[in-house]
Amino acid sequence: MSARIADLFTASNIAAAVVVFILSWYLVHLIDTLFLSPLNAIPGSKRELAIPLFNFAQTAKGRGNLRLREAHDQYGAIVRVAPDRISIADPEALNDFLKTNVLPKHKQTYEAVQHNGEAENIVGTRDPIFHKRVRRLLSPAFSIKYLANLEPQILEIYNILEKKIYAAPKDKNGFLTLDIFQELHYFASDVIGITAFGESFHLIENGQHPFPHAVRQWIQLLAIKTLLPVGRQLFDTYISGRSFQTQVAHIEHCISERRAQNERNETRTDILQWTLDQGKAGNLDEAEIKAMARAMLGAGSETTANTMAWGFAFLLQHREVLQKLRKELDEAFPDSGQPISLDKLKRLPYLDAVLHETLRLRSIASQIWREFPQDTDVVVRGKDGNPKSYRIPAGTMAYFSIYTSQTSSKVWLRGDEFYPERWLSESGEAIKEEEAYQYEDAGKLDEAQEAHWGKPVLCNKSAFMPFSLGARDCIGKNFAWNEMRVVYGHIIRRFDLEAGFDVTQSIPGADYMTWQIARPDGLPVKMRPRTA
Repeated sequence: MSARIADLFTASNIAAAVVVFILSWYLVHLIDTLFLSPLNAIPGSKRELAIPLFNFAQTAKGRGNLRLREAHDQYGAIVRVAPDRISIADPEALNDFLKTNVLPKHKQTYEAVQHNGEAENIVGTRDPIFHKRVRRLLSPAFSIKYLANLEPQILEIYNILEKKIYAAPKDKNGFLTLDIFQELHYFASDVIGITAFGESFHLIENGQHPFPHAVRQWIQLLAIKTLLPVGRQLFDTYISGRSFQTQVAHIEHCISERRAQNERNETRTDILQWTLDQGKAGNLDEAEIKAMARAMLGAGSETTANTMAWGFAFLLQHREVLQKLRKELDEAFPDSGQPISLDKLKRLPYLDAVLHETLRLRSIASQIWREFPQDTDVVVRGKDGNPKSYRIPAGTMAYFSIYTSQTSSKVWLRGDEFYPERWLSESGEAIKEEEAYQYEDAGKLDEAQEAHWGKPVLCNKSAFMPFSLGARDCIGKNFAWNEMRVVYGHIIRRFDLEAGFDVTQSIPGADYMTWQIARPDGLPVKMRPRTA
């Protein structure tokens, strides 16, 4: 009898059994996904739903944001994009779920943001009580008043970049060619290093440092890790572990150096000092200080650099916008050698409009992830613009597609165009305050009050959320605004710019938590010092 049973375990029989098991699983998957799921009422591609790991493959290729935009263009403001996942792009619904009836962060995704065994941080935590406590502690360090103290440090790094440009070999016409995508990443990393930790990474001068490289690698791996249902501990150990340990080692070094300085009664005005002071007061423990520092360094450099690089690409593709912005800067700063102050840059309406339009088309994050903790009736606009209700079961993961909300032709007129004038009022004045999505008087922007999905307007302020919205919006948004203003104001005022790439061709991008330029040679730009 046992011999007969053993005879069944041949290679061909085992292979056949595996095939039968896989086919049976797939059949059950199809029946459940396409016929039995409570999400069947939500429109979406049956073909994509029928393909296991389709969502994973699109994200791994850096097409997550584009894939969601394509789905919303075809199916409307709410789309089913995976068996247990939906995407929402209706601005009214996003405002509701981010500011009023706030949904928690998606468990699987945000647990992945924190490395295995790492303490919670302000970016990745799902605990609203922890987030509220830490946000309250750190907010003064990101206030407009406190950040004004960091302007000299931002300018210090910019001056290093400018000296590098002046010293570089030029062609016969006085131009040098610079990969501005790479240089802006160097700049942003050096800025976050000196403002957050008191020491630059010296990337502008040296072109390399293990920490920023580890951050970029970790962010790219994180986009894949968030989709893994199992095996995350192994992923952290064997795939992303090295980049994580590189970050931790540098942070521990910075903290140790700063404490030694404090012992010598040497202090600095920066974000690290503020964080350490909170620890000394007993408000943060050692593990929280390290986790917070790593989160701020990672989130504060890669994201802003990508957005700034896209902005220069848009300006070089739209010379008329570049010339108009230069004219404004020339009038504000007649002498190119005079200091270009941040306070004055904040008062330039067309510069603000250019930055708003860049953030609309290439926001800091293209999507965020939330979860429905209980069965919920969700009202979104249908294809015809009329409200429609859907029952969303508990546990459903929702992508909030910021990229779609900020660019869709269902929300914006000329939505895919780079058109800064949409942000100006009839008088030519720009939005007054720092947070771009909260303004009291914006002239023709008032028409957006009546706008909704299916009724597009030129400028829909409720659909503009590049730093997210509500209590969980980006704590560093004011810092990002300052950094962008300094870079654009100085470079465009002081240098002639020409594209080193074909401006008639679209620029490829890759979405790995933040939208990067994906050209093999980065973004080559020809620069020449101006004489006036």
